[in-house]
Amino acid sequence: MRTANSASSCSAVRSSRTIAAETCGALAASMARALATHPLGRPAHARQRHGGPLGLPWTVATGTSGASSFGHDCGDREQGRGSEDYEHDHASSIIVRGISQKRRSRGMPGHRGTDQIPYAPGLPGYTRRVSEPNGQLRAARERLPSRRVPGGPMSRAELAETVNAWLWDTAGQRFDLDARAVARWERGVVRWPGAHYRSALRHVLGAATDTELGLRPASRAVMTPSPPTGPPATPSPPPWAIAATLTRSSLDAAALDHLEQAAYGYAKRYPQTAPAELWPAVSALITHVNGALTQPMPLSLRQRASALMGLLTGLAGSLWTDFNKPVDAARYFDVAELAAREADTPDLTSWVLATRSITSFYAGDYGAAHAFLVRAEQQAAIQPSRRRQAWIAALSARTAAALGDFDCAHRALDAAHRHVDRVSEPGTGTDFFDAARLNGLAGSTYLAMRDTTRAAPVLREALARRAAHDSKGRALLGLDLATCHVHDGETEEASRVAITALDWARDAMVEPIIVRARELRRDLVRLSGPAGLQNLDACLREVVRA
Repeated sequence: MRTANSASSCSAVRSSRTIAAETCGALAASMARALATHPLGRPAHARQRHGGPLGLPWTVATGTSGASSFGHDCGDREQGRGSEDYEHDHASSIIVRGISQKRRSRGMPGHRGTDQIPYAPGLPGYTRRVSEPNGQLRAARERLPSRRVPGGPMSRAELAETVNAWLWDTAGQRFDLDARAVARWERGVVRWPGAHYRSALRHVLGAATDTELGLRPASRAVMTPSPPTGPPATPSPPPWAIAATLTRSSLDAAALDHLEQAAYGYAKRYPQTAPAELWPAVSALITHVNGALTQPMPLSLRQRASALMGLLTGLAGSLWTDFNKPVDAARYFDVAELAAREADTPDLTSWVLATRSITSFYAGDYGAAHAFLVRAEQQAAIQPSRRRQAWIAALSARTAAALGDFDCAHRALDAAHRHVDRVSEPGTGTDFFDAARLNGLAGSTYLAMRDTTRAAPVLREALARRAAHDSKGRALLGLDLATCHVHDGETEEASRVAITALDWARDAMVEPIIVRARELRRDLVRLSGPAGLQNLDACLREVVRA
């Protein structure tokens, strides 16, 4: 009886399997007929003639070709099943496999960016998705020095620890990123980490955008023309990183040459570059030099490295001022002054102090600006440079005028002109001050004394002589000229000049320019009311929104 029941059960199971097979077979046959009439179901030579846009062959954009992953491929062939049954089973597998993959890709975070088009041996052009390594992310990590292995690159574990620390400092939350997760990113298994991790990676690795790190959001696999062959898109390391790799020591003279060249290049780009674009590169170089300073080196090289750190952190102070982060800016300026003292370079100290005075001036703290400039003048006298002394004197003149000490302002302007007239050496590095820049500060000084008769022509001349790429400086000069028109009662011309000035700095907008423009608008409202300021208001809203 038990044998009969077992036989009956087996027969029922076989019957149900037969019904399921026939159902899948019918569905597969229907699918095969549909594919035969679709361009993708044609033979390779026919589909090649049909082609895609512009006559290019169609391929799947998200992978490379691979062998079949269906478990019964070889077994079915070895059992001598017919080709028709074989193709039907494959078509059925495609349907089931596609549904299961879609469910997995929706429900599992680890599958982000790994949506697949099922592999079908009978459909040329279809491929299996294979994770493409993220070489850009790995290269960015290996450009940074290891804190634990002298001369070696930052490890995945060190990157994870640094990211966790940065997120704790900035977000106040604990994260448990580890080396295994970083390895998955670098292998390309996960191409689009969470927003908090991407933000931390950009900061730690010195990247302006996610694209620079090879990070991109997951997208559905689509049929696209085959891309042209060419070199890989991974950018090469900057020269200073290559030099550090070649020496594989703490620092030597050749590596320092490259580092200094890069740092002065960033300082040169500052007048025309948006802070969000420049800061990642400056931050990466600060990280590298800081790591090098933890290692033993000859005294002469340590002084050069300390001076380099002073330049970079002074530039960082200016950038964080542009970000409207005065507390962070002050900390960087403090470190810059310390580094300059460690390097025993009074000229660098005077540059740091004079640069810091500018941030205080635009914040309206004229007393602090004056104090910084007094100290800067003392340091500049120890290691004299006519350009540096002229710059400090011109800044002192503008600050004195803002404080209402017009006699002191005139004396400082006269001193600045005398220093500029005696300049004989070409400008290098941060020692850049010249007659054109002196004209700009002189115009601002006359404006602070309410002497628009002298200020306006000097400012126009300064604008005519200022380099076109110095967008930030030209914008501030233009706003000063607009203020001259306000004092003269020319509101329409003031508004027009202000809009032009804001347009100059549209791609390199910084907080001091926005503050200055708002002060100008308040002056215009006090003079003639808000009527007629629609265009200026619209421009300001666009600038602030950007």
